Amino acid sequence: MTDQQFDRDTWQRSVSLDFIDDVCTAVQAEWING
Repeated sequence: MTDQQFDRDTWQRSVSLDFIDDVCTAVQAEWING
């Protein structure tokens, strides 16, 4: 596996983690505001 491939995979993984984090935060906010 090349460094470039690794970087791209890591970048995609962190982007999807950020997305999941945002979704969780939004869901929690909606649930709290209910």
